[in-house]
Parts: sequence; C-alpha cells; structure tokens
Amino acid sequence: MEVKTVTTDGLFRLFTACPNDAKTFVLDVRPHKEFQKSHIMQSYCIRLAANGQALLDYSKNTYDVAWQKDCWWDKPVILYGDPKLKKDHPVVAFLAADGHAKSLAIYKEG
Repeated sequence: MEVKTVTTDGLFRLFTACPNDAKTFVLDVRPHKEFQKSHIMQSYCIRLAANGQALLDYSKNTYDVAWQKDCWWDKPVILYGDPKLKKDHPVVAFLAADGHAKSLAIYKEG
C-alpha cells in the first residue's frame, strides 16, 4: 500500500469533516509518555506487538470506536510521531504490508 504525506491542512480537515464521512484513525507512534503529555484529539497511542503480529493501543482511549485488531480496516489512517517519522517505522510498515486500511498517510510536521 502506498504511504502518502498529509499536511497540517489535511489534518485540520479531519476536525471539520461531515458526520457521515468515514472515520479516520489518527495513530500516535511516539512513546506513551509523550502521548500522555499532549496528543492530537481522538488519536490512539499505537505500538507494534513484540511478535510483530498485531498493533497494540497504549492510550486505552475508546472515543466512539474502541481499538481492536481490525478497527482500521477500510478506513483512512494517519500516523504521526516525531518529524523524522518515515515509511520504515514498524507501525507504518505493518499497516502498509497489511493493506487493509483504505488509505495510509504520515503527518510529518511533528
């Protein structure tokens, strides 16, 4: 799956979307400690499991969708972390190889 880059304007559009638009999953791949200090509203703090077979939610946020093994299937996904976040990050690589997301993008502006 192709991994694109999203700008600040693209991320802003998530918060001005129509209620009937598909839910976009925003995944924070920074360490949990940084997530707890501040994070994008409605985001999940996600890590790849030690066995490399699943994505785990360290935020324990439910919002209107509780994190589960297939909750991102057929949904747009945006990942963010530090400004050096690249396509080879374990979570990005897992989602790209998995291919179940509707689209996959990285917010690189930190």
